[in-house]
Amino acid sequence: MGILFGILGLMLVINLPVVFALGVTSVVWILTVEQTPLILVAHRMFRGLDSFPLIAMPFFILSGLIMDHIGATRRMMKLAEALVGHLKGGLAHINVVASMFFAGITGSAVADTSAIGSLLIPAMVKQGYKANFSVAVTAISSVIGVIIPPSILMVLYAVAVELSVGKMLIAGALPGLVLGFSQMGVISWYAHRKNFPVSGAFEPGRIFRTGKDAAASLMVVVIIVGGIYGGILTPTEAAVVAVLYIMALGFLVYRNLSFKDLTGIFVQAGIVGASGVFILSTTTIFAWIVTSEKVPDMIINGIFQITTNKILILLSLNVALLACGTFLPGIAAIIVLAPILHPIGLQLGLDPIHFGVVVVLNLSIGLVSPPVGPCLFVSCAIGQTSLSDCLRPLLPLYLASIAALLLVTFIPAIAMVLPNLMGAL
Repeated sequence: MGILFGILGLMLVINLPVVFALGVTSVVWILTVEQTPLILVAHRMFRGLDSFPLIAMPFFILSGLIMDHIGATRRMMKLAEALVGHLKGGLAHINVVASMFFAGITGSAVADTSAIGSLLIPAMVKQGYKANFSVAVTAISSVIGVIIPPSILMVLYAVAVELSVGKMLIAGALPGLVLGFSQMGVISWYAHRKNFPVSGAFEPGRIFRTGKDAAASLMVVVIIVGGIYGGILTPTEAAVVAVLYIMALGFLVYRNLSFKDLTGIFVQAGIVGASGVFILSTTTIFAWIVTSEKVPDMIINGIFQITTNKILILLSLNVALLACGTFLPGIAAIIVLAPILHPIGLQLGLDPIHFGVVVVLNLSIGLVSPPVGPCLFVSCAIGQTSLSDCLRPLLPLYLASIAALLLVTFIPAIAMVLPNLMGAL
């Protein structure tokens, strides 16, 4: 194991992309330690992708790209502004609420950062907010997209450890809301302390108008969540139906989508999906090696030799996962870590769905954790600010997100109430 992780560490130190670092490490291990034919590499890569629920991933990506093209983001922004724009720090609150809406469309934190940030960061700066605060809010709120369904990471975790994809997706809904409201609480504190402006007056009529305009776009979330929750559709079927619905919306209702547009969107979805699949296939080999060498058992035995206190173990796992989320891409982290961590959760007596939500929530917050946090870097690039300038306003928002993580970790009902209801139907 020292050789395995030593090779991987060397690959990462020389700045080899994670997907190739995992692949090269696995091939070297198979040739030198396992001494088995290289055809095993191709076999394990294929086996890692041979899963029907995984088909949902490219369709979720496609649905997000089409929704963005037909103007769903703009409509949801207007609805968010009507709902919370009257609060002090209105635009900052809009940033979080828009992420809640937009999360259900893309399932990607980085996509949320790019789409929401490019619109709201300049608007916030123009209204008098400091650029570093605007960047911090955009970065931290974007991680909600990894939790609220449909979440690509939730799908991958469920597939990796053979859990119900539907229950795993639904389990992220309430934790995502807890995460968002915790961030809004900090924004309210900032707003009253700094006397941030409001974005507009509270007008019920405006909420009705913007809600009516965004209703057709938001229906895609109802289709996905309602179809899965009601047992009508599998996650894969829900993703396909969502794409068909969004295409009909663009062609027939908004009338701003053409077959020519679809060509470019399909190509873009193929590129994004293929990169994810490539990462998934190589990490599957590494995960197989780690599992076959009984690394989970070694880790479990090591942990329980140090302490048997459940609270201390969970706190230690949270710290370790936050660090992993900082350095490893979400897909790679899930595929490598899920087979290792799943047995630990079972050993601690945790429900596997609840434990999976805790793992994904940790990795999502890691996306804004320095020194690597990709969402933080994307936000800084949009806001044209340095990472060091953003750390001070980010800290309270980050701590609020950690508080939400601890609530989800130690109050399982937050994650389990909806899956339990789903199972009772």
